[in-house]
Amino acid sequence: MRLLTTLLALLLTAVVTPMTMAEPAAPAQTLTFRQLSVKHGLPNNSVIALGEDAEGHVWVATFEGLGYLDGDEFVVLPTEQLPDRRVDRIHCDAHGTMWVRCYENRQQVSRYDAAARRFETYRLSDLSDSVRRLAVKPLNRTFADPRSSRVWQLENRLLWQTDTLHPDRRFAYTGETAATSGLADEALYTLLLDSHGILWAGSASGGLFYAYTRERSYRRLVCLPNPVARAV
Repeated sequence: MRLLTTLLALLLTAVVTPMTMAEPAAPAQTLTFRQLSVKHGLPNNSVIALGEDAEGHVWVATFEGLGYLDGDEFVVLPTEQLPDRRVDRIHCDAHGTMWVRCYENRQQVSRYDAAARRFETYRLSDLSDSVRRLAVKPLNRTFADPRSSRVWQLENRLLWQTDTLHPDRRFAYTGETAATSGLADEALYTLLLDSHGILWAGSASGGLFYAYTRERSYRRLVCLPNPVARAV
C-alpha cells in the first residue's frame, strides 16, 4: 500500500507540476542599429527632427541644415530660405505637403514647394484655422509596431522598448544594451518609425541611427549604408 501511495504521488507531481509552474519569460528582442553621420553626407551629427514625406523619403534636420534621403543620396535642402537653420519640427500633412518649423521662430511655419524647390514661410497668425491644423502637429514620441506588440518611446532622451503583451519586458537602450545593439549615442532628440518599418533615432552627437523592425525578408534599404550628399 505504501508503494502504491508513493507511485500515485509521483504521478500527480508529473502531471500537475508543468501546469502550475510559471514558464520563464523569454528575453526581449533588441533591435540592431546602424549609424549615419557627416561621413555619409549629414550636415551635422546633432539630429533634432525627423519626418517622412508622401514618397517615403526620410527628412533629417540637424543643427547645421536640413535634407532627406533619396535612393543612395542625401539631398541637402536650401535652408537660407528658412527663418533659422535649426529646424525642430517636420510634418507631412494629409495632402502630402511638407511643413517645417524652426527653433528660434516658433510663431512661423514654412511650407516646402517641391516644384520650385524652395520654402515659403508664413506667420501662424496669418493662416486660417484649417491650414494651421494641417501645418502644425504635436510632436510624436511614441511609435507602435503595426505588425507586432512592440512599442518604442522616447522618454527623457532615452529610447525605451515595450511589449504590450508582456509589460515586464520594458527596457531602455542604455549601457550594455545600447552597446550591443549598435546605438553608440544613447542621448536622443527625436524618433521616427517610417512606412517601411524602419525605426530612426536622431542623436545629440552621434548622427542618425536606424534599425529594421520587420522580418528578414523585409530588411532592405536601397539608400544605405553609403548615401552621398547632393544639394538642390
